[in-house]
Amino acid sequence: MDLRITTLTPQGTVTLFAKGATKPTAKLKGALQLFNLIEFTVVGQNITGAHIIANNLHITRDINRYNLACYICQTIIRTRDHSPETFALLISSLELLAKTEVSCFKIYIWFYAGLLVELGFDVEEFAHSATIEKFKLVEPDELDTVALTLTTARSCINAIIQSFAQHLDIVIPSL
Repeated sequence: MDLRITTLTPQGTVTLFAKGATKPTAKLKGALQLFNLIEFTVVGQNITGAHIIANNLHITRDINRYNLACYICQTIIRTRDHSPETFALLISSLELLAKTEVSCFKIYIWFYAGLLVELGFDVEEFAHSATIEKFKLVEPDELDTVALTLTTARSCINAIIQSFAQHLDIVIPSL
C-alpha cells in the first residue's frame, strides 16, 4: 500500500507519494514516521529515498501514552462502574503510563482485562485467554516482565475489543 505524504518545504506544502511504504519490508517505512525531519529524494511526485536528519520518537511515544490515558478514562466514564477497585485499576494504569516505560500494549491489555474481571466477565472465554490471564494476575510493578509479542498483543487487544462490544455495548478503541 502506498502513502501520501504532505510535507512542508520552503515553497509551501507539497504532496508526495511513497509507493509500497506500508509493507513490512519497505526501506522507507522507518523514515516516514510522524515528526521526523527528513531529506527526501524525489522523482516526479514519488519519494524514492529518505534520510532522517532528526527523529522525535519521544513525541510519538508521549502521544500514544496520552491517547491510551484518554481511552482508559473514557471507558471508566462509559461503564459507570465507580467501585473502589475500578478506580484503583484506573489510578494504577495512569501511574504506569506516566511513570514507567512499560509498553502501551501491555498496559492496555492489563487495564482492560482487569476491568472486564471487575465487571464480572470470565476471561477464559476470550481468544488468547492464557495471555490475558497472565496479565490479570500480574501486579502493576511486574507488568514489564511479562513476555509479549506484537502479534499476540494485537490478538489479545482484538479479543478484548470484541468482548466489550458484545457484552457491554461499549466501543473501545484499538491502539
